[in-house]
Amino acid sequence: MIVGFDARFADLDFTGVGVYTRELAKALACLETSGSLVLYVLKGSSLESLVSERVRVVSVASHVSYGFFTQKKIPSLLEKDQVEIFHSPLTAYPLFSNIPQVVTVHDLSWRRYPHNYSRWERMKQDMWLYLSQKNAQGIVAVSQATKRHFEELYPLAPSIEVTHLGINSIFGEGKREVLLDSSPYFLVVGGASRPRKQFEHTLRGFELLQKKWNSRFSIKITGPVHPVFEESLRLHPKIEPLGIVSEQKLGELFRRAIALIFLSPSEGYGMPVGESLLVGTPVITCSMPCVAEIFSPYVQVIEHNQPEQFVRACEWVYQNYQEAQDQAAKGREKALELTWERTARKTWEFYEKVLKSQGVFLRT
Repeated sequence: MIVGFDARFADLDFTGVGVYTRELAKALACLETSGSLVLYVLKGSSLESLVSERVRVVSVASHVSYGFFTQKKIPSLLEKDQVEIFHSPLTAYPLFSNIPQVVTVHDLSWRRYPHNYSRWERMKQDMWLYLSQKNAQGIVAVSQATKRHFEELYPLAPSIEVTHLGINSIFGEGKREVLLDSSPYFLVVGGASRPRKQFEHTLRGFELLQKKWNSRFSIKITGPVHPVFEESLRLHPKIEPLGIVSEQKLGELFRRAIALIFLSPSEGYGMPVGESLLVGTPVITCSMPCVAEIFSPYVQVIEHNQPEQFVRACEWVYQNYQEAQDQAAKGREKALELTWERTARKTWEFYEKVLKSQGVFLRT
């Protein structure tokens, strides 16, 4: 079996699609299997070093394009490379290719919170979702919650495989060094990068917490800050935007934080929750179906738009820290099971399942 994988998104460092593409590509490249893998990457990609006896890396462009390049160039490359099945890590894929295709659906947040998206963005996302269920031979969903939402829209969709994402093992390194007595802070990962993250609810809860505790705490926030939140952050001296940080730096921030605050209500998976638990750091999150199916017993769950609940959850973690640590430690055991090798193995098996359903003889 020759698998083609669209890895052009691998170096979009901070996005969930970027992490998924990069880590899955690396794990697929390391699988012990008789099949071969062709990675289509941007020029200068960090994945160019993955070349091996069973892995080819093809540099195809200098930037990601969903237009002419995806629709015309990639199909010709797939034919040239004798690819038998092609996987796109999101729902934008080459429409005019004759080989079986698999796409990944991460979430349908524009459906749940349409006011956070422009009309054009909603139309574009709906178009690709419709084309995926109509033309793709297989769909990977990152959670049961995403699968259920997809099937509510398209009950006759093709085969859908739920494959939980892995968690980078780097977050399991080192020991907790929480700063409870000096400079105690809560950590927010990517929570202000897009309006759909609804960071304004975290801000309101934090303002109430600061009034009650005389500004004792601070928040460190990683990732880009969307312009809609910039002015609000400037008015909060106890909120420190750090921008995009390395995974090593993020691990350090997790280890020293009181807890992760993750109140985005529209996630397909909630990767920072798993990363935090792998470190052993308590988590305060909202009642998302994807978190409930994987991490519910190990986190503090509140409603994302209830500032009083936010305050009570932060106080509980701070004042009952050993109990909160014990809860997170149990979550760490679950997080250790979620490896990228496991994700890659399950994804590869799905490729084989899709090809067999198409009557394709698998070459060894």
